[in-house]
Amino acid sequence: MHAPLDRRAPSCALRDWLPSWRGLAAGLQQSAAIIPSPRWMCLVLAITLATTGSAQEDSAADFRLELDRMREDYETRIARIEADQSNFSTQRRTESNIDAQTEAFRRQLELRVPGYTALPESTEQALLSEIRDRQVLQNLFTFHGYARSGFGSSGRGSDQEVFQAPDAPTKYRLGNENDTYAELALERSRELESGVMVRGELMLAMQTLQNSTFDPSDNFLLRQAYLEMWRLPMVPEWKFWAGNRYYDRHDIHIIDYFFLDMSGYGGGIQDIPFHGAKLAVAYLGGALEFPVTDQGRIADHNVDVRIYDIPVPTGNMLLWGAGSYESGGTATDNSNTENVKRGYAVGAIHVTEELLGGFAKSSVQWGRDSSANFSSSVNMPFTDFNLDSQLLFTNTVTVHLCDWFTMQAIGIYRRTTAPDQTDPKTEWVSGGLRPIVHLTQHAAVAVEYGVDFVESGPLQVEGTVQKLTFSPMLRADTNFFSRPELRAFVSFAWWGDEFRGLVGGPTYIDETNGASFGVQGEHWW
Repeated sequence: MHAPLDRRAPSCALRDWLPSWRGLAAGLQQSAAIIPSPRWMCLVLAITLATTGSAQEDSAADFRLELDRMREDYETRIARIEADQSNFSTQRRTESNIDAQTEAFRRQLELRVPGYTALPESTEQALLSEIRDRQVLQNLFTFHGYARSGFGSSGRGSDQEVFQAPDAPTKYRLGNENDTYAELALERSRELESGVMVRGELMLAMQTLQNSTFDPSDNFLLRQAYLEMWRLPMVPEWKFWAGNRYYDRHDIHIIDYFFLDMSGYGGGIQDIPFHGAKLAVAYLGGALEFPVTDQGRIADHNVDVRIYDIPVPTGNMLLWGAGSYESGGTATDNSNTENVKRGYAVGAIHVTEELLGGFAKSSVQWGRDSSANFSSSVNMPFTDFNLDSQLLFTNTVTVHLCDWFTMQAIGIYRRTTAPDQTDPKTEWVSGGLRPIVHLTQHAAVAVEYGVDFVESGPLQVEGTVQKLTFSPMLRADTNFFSRPELRAFVSFAWWGDEFRGLVGGPTYIDETNGASFGVQGEHWW
């Protein structure tokens, strides 16, 4: 907008002209006294009028130039103000997108680095430093993922074998993995004109064994495809989501064991403020393509409720509960019948922060019937090995004692029952540790030892499996969770006579000990 013109300006200009007319009158009087001739008086009058007219025209031209200058000045100021407003709006949107992008990276760290939120603030900031360096790319898709791959051999020169106790759900993983696995994800966050934030993620997973670089048995899976929305006007802190996603998984890294994993298809709301903590509610489930029953395909339905970020002494706590319904029916191809199942599960997870430069995470969980697996997966129908109940205790301690020494140690007790078994009870007790000695910032030596005791009612056996691995490695930094890692390894395992033929694969089927060696790379980003 332009400033209004000053309507008094013309009258001011007239006052400026008055001295010229007064000078003219005085000149005429003097001319009359000195030059009595009328001819000379006419000449003087003509000259004076011409001079006055020229001065008047110059003043009007100057006035118009001044108006033009003022108009240009105002237009310049207005353009500068509008540009500043536009830059402020753009900066606000950029900062919002950067915050969303940083939060997206933070979620990926939480997915890939167990206990990430319990790390000291300095360590957390170090892990996020690379994210801030990438803020210039905040308008692009974010590419993140995980990958491990390598090749190894048994002590006899055959393909690498893994050493895992029978009826144990997992194994100590360092130098004890013989597959290639990768997760590749694209993610995009943006702010709508209304200020609402939207985020989408798509993740593909691939897995293959150490067969060949062109293996027709390779598996390709869609692990995640979901959308989130938050900053809605009425409930700005609530996060709404729908799709297929990893849902607040909790794991133990050195054994790659997800002791709580309700990931699946569904939708829900997270980050609802709740008495100083936060509340999340989700509907999750899945289905089996086969078998088909007279009631349709078998599906599992779960309602998951969590209260988290509960402040407690030395850290924070998560409380969760789930109820499930699993459909049944009679198979159309063989007339086998699967009964409808219902179940429930409850649990608590406590995280101790700032423990010797690291953290500790402890959990206790109990589940019955269709919820006994602590997941949204469908129990396999028409089998006698589905869980009827599960009691699980876990404890994980990760410490960073100094720049050259880090370690993770774990302890687990798990008791399950399976229906329709002569002895339905199975107990699994496990303990192990992985210390890492850092020779330099990028060179280290890791040692991993783990022991599993299993008493299996369905298999009618009990015994122990022990595994020891030595691994020199190159790594990104001295943090326990720093990646990438390039490793060479040699592993030794031994077990009792009662597990002969159940551990070590075909290479060590008649043995009570075995070995393997090889190389492996692992990375998350």
